[in-house]
Amino acid sequence: MNHTLPTNTTARYIGGLSIRGFLKLQMKFRVTKDGLSTIGSIAKDRAEAEGLDGHARSIGLRLNKHSSFE
Repeated sequence: MNHTLPTNTTARYIGGLSIRGFLKLQMKFRVTKDGLSTIGSIAKDRAEAEGLDGHARSIGLRLNKHSSFE
């Protein structure tokens, strides 16, 4: 007998446990120097607002590195 875990009628279109339930989706983004100069300060402010201090510092370091070459 197969057990179905989802509730609220989702069992009609979503099966029970599968390997997908244990996978974690991770995204990786690559930003060009031009892209960094366009969105860098906004991304840094957003990271600070969300309490992502490590991300904010990382963006700040990249912004400083990029501006020192210009």
